[in-house]
Amino acid sequence: MKRAFHFAVIAVLATEALIIGQGQDAARVLNEMRAALGGDKLNSVTSLTINGRSARTMGQFQMTGDVEILCELPDKYLKKEELNVGGMASMSSTLGFSGETLLLDSSSPTQPMAHGGGMMVMRAGPGGPMPGGAAPTPEQQAAMKATMLRNAKTEFTRLTVALLGASYSGNPVTFVHAGQAESPEGKADILEIKGGNDFAAKLYVDVASHRPLMMSWQAPGPQVITSSMGGRTGGAAVFSGGAPTSSASGTQGVQPMSEERMKELMESARKLVEHRLYLSDYREVDGVKIPHMLVRSVDGNTTEELTLEKVKLNAKIDAKKFK
Repeated sequence: MKRAFHFAVIAVLATEALIIGQGQDAARVLNEMRAALGGDKLNSVTSLTINGRSARTMGQFQMTGDVEILCELPDKYLKKEELNVGGMASMSSTLGFSGETLLLDSSSPTQPMAHGGGMMVMRAGPGGPMPGGAAPTPEQQAAMKATMLRNAKTEFTRLTVALLGASYSGNPVTFVHAGQAESPEGKADILEIKGGNDFAAKLYVDVASHRPLMMSWQAPGPQVITSSMGGRTGGAAVFSGGAPTSSASGTQGVQPMSEERMKELMESARKLVEHRLYLSDYREVDGVKIPHMLVRSVDGNTTEELTLEKVKLNAKIDAKKFK
């Protein structure tokens, strides 16, 4: 996957942050940022729709495909992905929420791992979709759905804060100014963000342009497990945060995973690493500056480049999309 860090200003964030000016006001930084992004135009935004192309790396897998994101403010969000995994068949996933209701296409072979920044792919074993062949209990299914709802709200919050500089009731947050990151290339104000569903992140705002450059947060990194399908390497099971949250229908004959190996993977999946979301290629959409290149990295490695091809503000979204 090609790198997207060639522009010099990102070097501001590639070095260790020098924390200065602790007493500065978060409201000032937010006001400057919103003015640079569109000012009063932002106040009239009621919906955001995005269509783009994703190029993603997950372990040994290279994935490309289409992404559609729908946001109806303040509390509706849906993300749909149609991805092709190397020479394998294309896969789709739909994840979002409406209020406190999880929106999930349970027939999808994959589901986005928004909280950890990766993707979960689970092959079904002889007894069900769990790694060892055992079907999940009702309690496990409820826990999976709660995790996915939290993940969807977390992704919604990252997107709306980074693109619109605002907090919404879908997952409200607070901002605290934490100083500046400084390097020979320039400076960036740091805003610490906290909210519900254990949301915590840092937003880096360029001092010169007042536009967001990067968001960073701590979360588990995805764990990729290949499985043997009929004597050849098949799909993958990916864990983050200590539990699988999605399943795919698959072929009989997945080799059972030992309890010891499963324990090792679960422990590894609990380790927190740094995730980053870089924002660049700002373009004007109906008077609002929107970044058209979003690059994710996990623990210093690029995992996804999302190129926004079509962005619309205040477009009417079919209510059926959020049911």
